[in-house]
Amino acid sequence: MNIEGLAARDGLLFFGFRGPAKDERAPILSTKADELFKAEAPKADVTFIEVGKGRGIRALARVNDGILVLAGPDDDLANQDVGWILGLWDGKPADVAKLKYAAKPDLSAVKLRKCDDELKPEALAVLRDEPDAYDVIIMSDGMCDGGPLKFTLQRK
Repeated sequence: MNIEGLAARDGLLFFGFRGPAKDERAPILSTKADELFKAEAPKADVTFIEVGKGRGIRALARVNDGILVLAGPDDDLANQDVGWILGLWDGKPADVAKLKYAAKPDLSAVKLRKCDDELKPEALAVLRDEPDAYDVIIMSDGMCDGGPLKFTLQRK
C-alpha cells in the first residue's frame, strides 16, 4: 500500500493511493477529519477513480468544486511510460468515479539539467481556481528544486 496524495475539503480528509491500483482504477479513501483523530473506529469511504491502465494517484489538491487528481505510473516497472494525467473528481464517495476535464500534461519540452535525475511529477499546488480553468504547479521528484512546471487545466 502506498499513499501518495492528501487533500482536505469540507471537514473530510482524502487519501490517494499510488498502489494498489487495479483494473485502470486507483483508490481514494475519505474520512471525517475529526473522526480520524477522535473516534475509536472512524468510518471511511473508498472511491475507485478511473485513471487508466498502469496509473495510480500521485497527488491531490482541493479546489472549489472537488479534488484535483494527478495520476501517473503505479509501482509496476512495466508501467513507467504510461504518462501522467490531471483531472477533477467531485469528491463525492462512489464505488467508481470518472475524472472530469482530464488531460495529459505535456512534458515533452522539459529538458533535464545536470543536477536533474529524472522527471517524475509527484506534487500539485493550485494557483488559480476560476470558472474557466485551473492553473496549477506540478513539482517533480528527481529534479533540482522540484522542477516546478505550470499547467492550465481548462474546464470544458
